[in-house]
Amino acid sequence: MRTKLTRRLAMVLLAGLSVIALAGCQCPYAKARDAGWSHYGGYPQPSGKVVALGAVKGDEKDIIVEGTAISMCIRSGGWVMLQDKRGDELFVACESQGFHLPTNAIGHRIVAHGNGKVHVIPEEQRRHMAEVSGASEEEIAEIVGPDFMVMLLADSVFIEGNDLVKALTAEEAAVACEGGEAEAAGEANDK
Repeated sequence: MRTKLTRRLAMVLLAGLSVIALAGCQCPYAKARDAGWSHYGGYPQPSGKVVALGAVKGDEKDIIVEGTAISMCIRSGGWVMLQDKRGDELFVACESQGFHLPTNAIGHRIVAHGNGKVHVIPEEQRRHMAEVSGASEEEIAEIVGPDFMVMLLADSVFIEGNDLVKALTAEEAAVACEGGEAEAAGEANDK
């Protein structure tokens, strides 16, 4: 009799601890939203699966990724490259989804929601991306031929920090990039 009571108490205690642990375990998207991080894009429900940057293969739908911005389009904020603690990187496109990020987000933590995609990047677009991220002429000259890239087409992005500049509108971004990046990003969405 005493053994059954002990087992029941242990089960109740274990169930209670599990509920407490799960209540404190929010996805990064919800944590960023609740912490008041700056938001760009739409507001999808944070129901997506959290995926490590290095695990994104390009065919995922409704996923959440997080990392630190290590490079970005410094002209319009149309894309950002994230890196996680393991050193894995992922390209995150925003412009093709209808919004831009602040151009001073490098070094800030970012949580993004969207769909994975594999994209062929022509040499001209690779050179343009290197140019707008601040690469040297020598680095740009080393870019030869097309390349494949796994990316996230983000529909919602949270950025930690209060020191961010205002994100550009689509019209301002087109002027900033003289139309080149808007066309290239549109191609990424079409393929």
